[in-house]
Amino acid sequence: MAASSTPHLSASSPVSLALALPSSKPLNAIREDQKLPQVIAPSPLPMPVIQQLLSILDRLSANGRVERCSKIYAEVRGSNAQATLGNLGLDYLSISAQEFVDVRRIDVEIVEWMKHLEFAVKHVLEAEFKLCYEIFGRFGPPDFWKNCFADIATQAGLLSFLQFGMTVTESRTDPDKLLKLLEIFGFLNRLRSDFNRLFGMKPCAKIQSITRDLIKRVIDGACEIFFDLHNQAKSQGQRPPPSDGGVPKVVTFLVDYCNRLLGDDHKPLLTQVLDIHQSWRGENLQEGLVTKATVEIIVALERNIEAWSKAYDDATLSYIFRINTHSYFYRQLKGTRLGDLLDDQWLKDHDALTDYYSTLYLRNCWGRLPPLLSRKGLILVSKGRAATIDLVKKRFTAFNEAFDEIHRKHSVWVIPDKDLREKLSQLAVQTVVPVYRSFLQSYGSLVKQDSNSDKHIKHTAESLENSIGSLFQHKPARSPSLQAAQSNGKVNDAARINQYQSPPAAV
Repeated sequence: MAASSTPHLSASSPVSLALALPSSKPLNAIREDQKLPQVIAPSPLPMPVIQQLLSILDRLSANGRVERCSKIYAEVRGSNAQATLGNLGLDYLSISAQEFVDVRRIDVEIVEWMKHLEFAVKHVLEAEFKLCYEIFGRFGPPDFWKNCFADIATQAGLLSFLQFGMTVTESRTDPDKLLKLLEIFGFLNRLRSDFNRLFGMKPCAKIQSITRDLIKRVIDGACEIFFDLHNQAKSQGQRPPPSDGGVPKVVTFLVDYCNRLLGDDHKPLLTQVLDIHQSWRGENLQEGLVTKATVEIIVALERNIEAWSKAYDDATLSYIFRINTHSYFYRQLKGTRLGDLLDDQWLKDHDALTDYYSTLYLRNCWGRLPPLLSRKGLILVSKGRAATIDLVKKRFTAFNEAFDEIHRKHSVWVIPDKDLREKLSQLAVQTVVPVYRSFLQSYGSLVKQDSNSDKHIKHTAESLENSIGSLFQHKPARSPSLQAAQSNGKVNDAARINQYQSPPAAV
């Protein structure tokens, strides 16, 4: 009779109430205030219920029936805990490694997982741990109450939480996964003392084993990705550059990525992960390894510029590419932690190279137009007037053809940075428009006398300036990730070109 009353009493705690837990609060919002979302956590059993249970257990103990009572208690309390956690919406825990390709596909689920696991440990299982000790702590051998708690934790679904973490570690290896693994490591590290206190006992051996395996996979996976980043950067030189002459997506990605690695959110965690990984191998962490390795990634990326620039069939496009990429290194790294590590001279060199290739570009591209409007041989006297008009028409025509060809090519090229784009456009205008305006003022009237003058004079000075100013704003398709298939050779395969476009121009 007494034994049958136990499950009823143990179920009287209000643990299955609805939870006011936000479903998508950002992880950093939790970190800022160091508070869990507002929840209704399981309350300890009321003291009269505990006293009644203890009285029943005293009688059962005399009859050797406490063990059966503990199993019933664990089943009821475990079921209640499972119901409480079930209110959070945990369907994502059943996701398999085959159901997603990379961590970006389940980023929201990972953030939810961290919040929910923290709630499960700090609120639900913490309360059950205290209750188990309070009720069964004085009965049986030392591990008696611990076995009961281990059963509750297992039935509540803790192993499913840990298995989800394991699934994340099995996702595709890419740089984004490193950042997510560091977040998971930091999260698990913050729960370490809770895990050790609640599950550090022998009956929780399975939980301990899976937790250790999860932490090892997180650390090994993070280190593998980090140490492979240098090779990833080096290998990019074997792939074609953007067909529009823009900054390669891998450059924009890795520059931003490395700066993030050196930030306060990631560098301490990465250093700790590397330190643990090295200690497992009986080695000490090399001082400054994170900063040194990060700088080497950017330097390896920088060395690809030469190979990329040689992949273009068009020399002018090669200049555009160099201008964009050298300028990007200078602008994006100046004043950043990564830029400070690379030193000021490294940045100045890229700024100087931007100016150098800008000069070559202007001279070899727009500089070809003014000579086409040469005044040589143009004699405005009646004897030679017909010949002069013919020469003027030919020079306007030659200029138009050359300008149209330049404009046609430039219409699908891009300079993403607005300031750089405006600067180059202005320099091109200064190179071409004054010469054109002067030639038009001097000889345009001769051609306009002809009924077909529009065929030869296609531009005013203002329209020419507007045409030049409209260039470099092509908005191409998105670039591939680091995992794109490798390919060698010149950038002249249309199918391949479309895969390697730079980011849209800034407007």
